[in-house]
Amino acid sequence: MRVLLTNLVLALGLSAVSLPTLARAQDSAQDRISTAAGNLESVQAMRFAGQANVSPAGGGDSVRIFQGTGEFQGPDRGRMTVEEPQLLQVTDTITVGTRSWLKTVDGSAWVPLNAAVAGPAPRSIAEQLRQVARYFVAPSVTEGDSQTQIYSDVDLARAITEESSVGGVMGVQYCGESDQGTQVNGSNVTISIDKSTNLPVSLTTSLSVVCPATPEGVPAGAVIITTNLTLSDFNSTEIAVQIPGE
Repeated sequence: MRVLLTNLVLALGLSAVSLPTLARAQDSAQDRISTAAGNLESVQAMRFAGQANVSPAGGGDSVRIFQGTGEFQGPDRGRMTVEEPQLLQVTDTITVGTRSWLKTVDGSAWVPLNAAVAGPAPRSIAEQLRQVARYFVAPSVTEGDSQTQIYSDVDLARAITEESSVGGVMGVQYCGESDQGTQVNGSNVTISIDKSTNLPVSLTTSLSVVCPATPEGVPAGAVIITTNLTLSDFNSTEIAVQIPGE
C-alpha cells in the first residue's frame, strides 16, 4: 500500500523534547499496555461493544458502517451480534470451541456453520493492544482519578509495510478493495486502563485519510474514520453463552 504519511508533528516534537525524554515516555506507555494486555488474557468473562464511523474531513454527518456487541465466556464460548447499516444486514452468531451457529433472519432458529466464527476474545484483543503499542509515535500518559489514558500518534505506514493488523484495527479497509493511491494524513489512538483492576476498558482510533474509492453510501474523498471498542463486566458470573438446542 502506498501510504503518504506526514511526520511533521514528530519532527516538531523532536525539536522541543529531548530524545531520552521521548524514549522514556514511549517505554512507559508500552509497558503499561503490555501489563494491561497480560491481565486481560486471564479474564474468564467479559462483554464488549464496538463501532466504526466515517465522516467527511471538512465536516458533515457521519455514517456508521459497523456496530457490534457481544460477550465472552471462558474458555472458548462467545456470542456476537453485528450490524452493518450500509448493507442493511444484521448477523447473530454463537461460537463454542470449533463450532459456530448463525441465527436465521426471522430469529426462529440457529443454523450450524461449516467453520467457526472467531469473535473478540481476551487473548485476541490483548494482542491487538500490543500491536498498536508497537507503532506509537510520541505517546503521552495522563493519570485520572479512576483511569490511566494513553494517547499517541501511530506510524501507520510502518505498520502496513510490516503487514501488521493495526491497519485493519484502524479501518483502512473502509477505503475500498483497492489500496492504490490511498493517502493517509494522520492516525492516532487512545487507550484507557482502569486503575483499580489494571485492565483495558476502551480503545479508540482516528484515521484521517483520502480514499480513491469507497463503498456505496460511504463519503468519498478526505474522511475521518473512527473506531471504538469498549470492554466491561470482567469475570461477571451473569455471562453465560448457551449452546443452541441445549
